[in-house]
Amino acid sequence: MKSAQPSFSKALIYKNLLRFWPIFALYIISVLLFGYGILISIPENAVFAPDFFGNLIYRGTEMLVLLIAFFSIVAAAAVFSYTHNAKATAMINALPFDRKTVFMSNYLAGFLMVMVPLLVLFLCLLGIGLGYGVLQILPLLVWLLVFTILTLLLYSLAVFVGLITGNIIAHLAFYGIANFLLIGLEVLVEGYLGLFLYGFSRYTLYSDYFFTKATPVIYASNLFGSYNDLQWEVWAAYLLAALLLTWLAFYLYRKRKMENAGDVIAIHQLNPVFKYGVTICSSLAFGSILIEIFSLDYNFAAATGFFILMGMVGYFAAEMLMQKTFRVWHTYKGLVVYAVLLVLISVSVYNDWYGYACRMPDADKVEAVAFSHSGMDIHARLLEADRRRVYTHQIINMPDSMALAYGTPLNLERKSASESYQYPVMENLSSQDMKSLWAINPGIYVRDDSIDTVYSLHGFMVDNIEEIRDSYRQYRREHASVWNDLELRSYTLSIMYRLDNGKIQYYNFPVILPLYPEDQLGQQVMSQLAAIAGCQEERSKRAAVLDVEAENIRYLDINFHLHRYKEKLEIMIATEEGAFTQPMTIEQETMEIKPEDQAAFLQAAQADYQDMSDYQMFDAQYQSCASVDMQVEYPHLPSYNRFRARNYSFNLSPYNQNVFDFLQERSYIDAEIIELIK
Repeated sequence: MKSAQPSFSKALIYKNLLRFWPIFALYIISVLLFGYGILISIPENAVFAPDFFGNLIYRGTEMLVLLIAFFSIVAAAAVFSYTHNAKATAMINALPFDRKTVFMSNYLAGFLMVMVPLLVLFLCLLGIGLGYGVLQILPLLVWLLVFTILTLLLYSLAVFVGLITGNIIAHLAFYGIANFLLIGLEVLVEGYLGLFLYGFSRYTLYSDYFFTKATPVIYASNLFGSYNDLQWEVWAAYLLAALLLTWLAFYLYRKRKMENAGDVIAIHQLNPVFKYGVTICSSLAFGSILIEIFSLDYNFAAATGFFILMGMVGYFAAEMLMQKTFRVWHTYKGLVVYAVLLVLISVSVYNDWYGYACRMPDADKVEAVAFSHSGMDIHARLLEADRRRVYTHQIINMPDSMALAYGTPLNLERKSASESYQYPVMENLSSQDMKSLWAINPGIYVRDDSIDTVYSLHGFMVDNIEEIRDSYRQYRREHASVWNDLELRSYTLSIMYRLDNGKIQYYNFPVILPLYPEDQLGQQVMSQLAAIAGCQEERSKRAAVLDVEAENIRYLDINFHLHRYKEKLEIMIATEEGAFTQPMTIEQETMEIKPEDQAAFLQAAQADYQDMSDYQMFDAQYQSCASVDMQVEYPHLPSYNRFRARNYSFNLSPYNQNVFDFLQERSYIDAEIIELIK
């Protein structure tokens, strides 16, 4: 009767540990140095906040993740190195153990080499917490659980990848590729779509970060101190993925043929996956590089040709690696099929057969919209303030309730006056707080008439998408650089809707228009852009920001940058021979508005927002001739509140007629500067 085989062999585990002890020792030394780095990062005589220890144990997370990833592949490559050599494989399989016992023994030996050092680091952190009297056992146990899952996942991935290939170099390379495969493919596909699909945006700030979460080394590197903020569904998925990879590795080990040791792909059924995977990645990656080098972004035929060319390089390189010979040209049929499919896909994407640029949300479901004609700015974060972090450095008229909630330090105790406070992070706001920020920020529209104005522009773009798209591509082909053409201006019309169910829809339309369009299409686009910039909600918000008490203004300065206008003036008055006039020398130092004039200055700026035409409101953003910097103090807030003193800046343009009349009347500027601005 055949005796039952053990699940693992202690002797094999011991032999692996004895043979590869330098890896084990080096990892332990590395984590001890890492722990020492955390220890010396603690300042002397520090006053510890309640969450100090929870933040401390996550210091240097990026380095710890790098150590785990590195030693995972080193340990896996070591204990399974025999699978890359036919003689060594035959010798191991001659042992009186079945494949299950051999696999589990080697797997456990490698896992011990990467897990024990992590436990050593756990004990170091435990000692630091006890030594400083700040130990919080629950966050530390959560830390151990998180990095144990990460270690198991990365080590299992390293073992799985090693059993796909029969080559040690390929094992190391495939492990690195596997760690960044999904996020790398995202970048490559987005680059391809950015070249060919009009209206496509790589703007991923508002996505669910799926590909970041699907890349554990990146996701884990961004961990911070609060274990309450951990997304446990992600770590549960990592654990399940680790167990699945372990099972798949065991399955491959049992089915793997010994004679395939040394092959780049030891599981020959995966040869087509490897070949076409290399072809696609080579095509997109190296094709994009060549397109960028030769500036062929808007030459569809040449760009497609480069993609096919670099796909051919990847295709035959993969064939050479698999067949171990340079004579692979007879396998061209697969390349022909790939090239035909690539051309068909490229043509369909380039002409948008899928209607990507023609999508529009249901107007009745729009709760708020953010709009920009120069690319979506940081204010668009506010549309998702209930699930994102927001930055409020430029929100001078923030509600007092929010200033108190997010401007009060977490701990008022400080060892010295020079030590800075720690403040709450402004993220995941309540619906009320989020909407209060919408109500005061320019560029975000919540009134029905304003939303209708943006929606009208969007509808016009969709109705005329082919003409707008073709015009844009023609301009880009004919003009090497729009920035050097004074008669053209490039816009990126970005529209971001927040629907009543909380979902976000983002649309992006790059356009190039003459400064003064003569065709009906250009005039209509310009008219609608001006209508958005000049809508009453936008004017009111810009004016409301300047509605501050004059006695609370700490300073109000103006900085002119008239050189921009001097440069344009020199070009405009150039002689026919091309000789330019000598530069005009006008130096303007920072202009301080006197305290007694500050209120009147702000009133003049507010009046300009109401007096400008819609087009002037729009064009003012491109005709800036000066910047205004001011700081306002809110004395009713405590001295330790970070929003007690708030900075704000805005630009002046030649359309600020009331402001410049005021400055000339009060003798801040003279007629020469006024004339130059005009």
